[in-house]
Amino acid sequence: MKKKFPKFLFCPVDVTYLIGGFCLLLPKFIFTLTGYVKTFIKRNQLSYGTIGISDEEKTGEVSEYTKVRVNLLVDFIKENDLDTLIIFGCAYGRELLPLSKKLESVNQKIQIIGADINKEAMDACSKYGLKNSVFYVVNMECSRELEGLFSKVQGNRIGVYCCETAPYLLPGKFRNFVKVCAQNSRIKGFQLLEAAYIDYDSFWDVGMLFTFQGNYWRHNYPKVIKRHFSINKIYFLDPKLRTNVHLNQPLWFISASK
Repeated sequence: MKKKFPKFLFCPVDVTYLIGGFCLLLPKFIFTLTGYVKTFIKRNQLSYGTIGISDEEKTGEVSEYTKVRVNLLVDFIKENDLDTLIIFGCAYGRELLPLSKKLESVNQKIQIIGADINKEAMDACSKYGLKNSVFYVVNMECSRELEGLFSKVQGNRIGVYCCETAPYLLPGKFRNFVKVCAQNSRIKGFQLLEAAYIDYDSFWDVGMLFTFQGNYWRHNYPKVIKRHFSINKIYFLDPKLRTNVHLNQPLWFISASK
């Protein structure tokens, strides 16, 4: 005997559910695909600029945001008893000078490794003449380059610091970055300080704002990190520590260890 399906609006119920589910998922799929593609394109169009050391270091005036970052790094070094710190996304070294001075003032000896994809920035940092500091051009998305960097670093207790760099990596690449760091037995700590999402002022960036940079990173930084490390501290920092441009960008702070 042929089975009869109940009908709703002249359609079998199961077909109605299928169409309804498709209509609900389609916008999400479009937004996600748009965000992924636009992020992929935008990350390859980054402008690194031509300046060297930042204005705050030229004038000797360190911003409140930098002070907070440096203090968090000093705590991170002490709590994990680190002898080496790798700063990924080092750029022109906004943390380097104030961090070096702070560590010197508390008599904390540690080797600082700067790593960035921008060779010009790494060349500029090398000219600062900081003690116990070495700088390498590294692509965070390449496992081979990461492992090559770790093989050059001479430290038994290494900490990894990732600041305002992760949003420019695709999800799989960021997951791989954390995994490669965790697989190295000498890496004992992982600290991340990142905007929860990136603001865009165009209506056409809505896909990127509400999916990739918004929902993915905001909810998944802790999830990705705690797969490989034990999270010790996690909270948002006040975005007003930065500039007026960033007032709507809460900052993730995550400190983890093995």
